[in-house]
Amino acid sequence: MQTSGNTLLPDGNQLRTALRMAHIPVPYRDYLRWTVLAVVGAAAVYLAGIAYLTYAGYRILLFSVVPDAVTKIILFLLLTIGISGAFYCYPILVAQGRKTKIDLDLPYAITYMEALSTTMTLYEVIRKVYEEMDLFGEVSKEFGMIVRDVEFFGEDLNTAMKNLQRTTPSSNLADFFNDLALLSDSGGDITEFLAARSGFFRDVAEREQEMALQTIEIMAEVYVTAFVAGPIVIMIMILSQNLAGQGDLGNWMPLITFGIPIGAMVMIGILYILLPAENLQISRREVGDRERLDVPEPGG
Repeated sequence: MQTSGNTLLPDGNQLRTALRMAHIPVPYRDYLRWTVLAVVGAAAVYLAGIAYLTYAGYRILLFSVVPDAVTKIILFLLLTIGISGAFYCYPILVAQGRKTKIDLDLPYAITYMEALSTTMTLYEVIRKVYEEMDLFGEVSKEFGMIVRDVEFFGEDLNTAMKNLQRTTPSSNLADFFNDLALLSDSGGDITEFLAARSGFFRDVAEREQEMALQTIEIMAEVYVTAFVAGPIVIMIMILSQNLAGQGDLGNWMPLITFGIPIGAMVMIGILYILLPAENLQISRREVGDRERLDVPEPGG
């Protein structure tokens, strides 16, 4: 993705593209406005809380060597940078999670397209994949962008496929539609093409699954180090200092009380966004009279 400078965020084009890839229905300028409002609101709440604590005579000490005023400034910077960074990274993480889901389901969608291509036109095949949202998930949503461009915006099929190549987070899906558009223009055999690409993307999905497992392993190691071994080391240090008469448990209480639970929730949220989850929902679809099957009664 191309990048350019931005007055509020270091990479405006990347954020704009990530919003489209993540299918977040918020315009870029509105998202920036929400980010600024969230930062300003959090800063106002923080300053009001600090003013109350100062009026009540409380002091905030992270460590005994850090003055109270410096501690307040550090916490203010961490709060503002953390909120703005979270708003900036959220669409990118969602787009990355969608990419993983698309790459894993793409070979099954292509196999389904291969079976339908013998009796349907290419657009009808794409529309059938879009309609099978329960089976193909994020892949069906990407195919739905083509259906939208064709049926609502009046674009031809090749133009709609090229539009999808610019907005999909999956480079594999973009390459697939690029090759499919070229084949459609040249009048090649679409069924043979889909059969060949199905095997190729099945291998790609296996590699993507391995990468997802490696991501889980890395995140698990980070979690154990930061939120299991780290607190144990801190507790040992506190006990050692208290035995020597030099420790102050109150300085560590904010980190123990708030830092560990918030960090754990952030790790869980990142894993939930990045890694694909199994679709265990049970859907119900109304069937029309012409699609209804005649099932004989038992014993009839």
